[in-house]
Amino acid sequence: MLRARAHVLAAIQGLSAAVAEARAREGGWSVREMVLHLHAWDLEIERVLEPAFRGTVPPWMRYRAGQMSRWNEELLAPLRSLSWDEACGRLRAGRARLLEAIESLPDEPAHLWTTRHVLGRVVRILPHHDLHHAEAIKSLRVGTGTPAPEPSPQPRST
Repeated sequence: MLRARAHVLAAIQGLSAAVAEARAREGGWSVREMVLHLHAWDLEIERVLEPAFRGTVPPWMRYRAGQMSRWNEELLAPLRSLSWDEACGRLRAGRARLLEAIESLPDEPAHLWTTRHVLGRVVRILPHHDLHHAEAIKSLRVGTGTPAPEPSPQPRST
């Protein structure tokens, strides 16, 4: 999770508010909106951690592509008016809160943290999701002529 988020942070490093409004395609999200989307997902994962720990599968884990797109728009809607600076601040603060929430859960029984249990599946969504959007942001930056710096090495975390 730490390494994947480092890729996101590297992808947005040094971006101006104007460049953060660039879109890859008509109707697509801007970089600012992608950052807010990542923040919205951090909030959602934090919200479902306790239920997932108890074995409750979040409804969105069963959504098909169209349903997921609509739901993502619903998550993003209340955040859409936030500025670039606010989006970046929330991205950092939200992930810090989420990590605290994850770390507050018991380590045992160990099977809860595997993909056989909903908690393990929920937590494992985040690195893939971050990397997906980091690559999208890097591609958008290339299109605007502002390449992203490489992420700095992160300490290993268990």
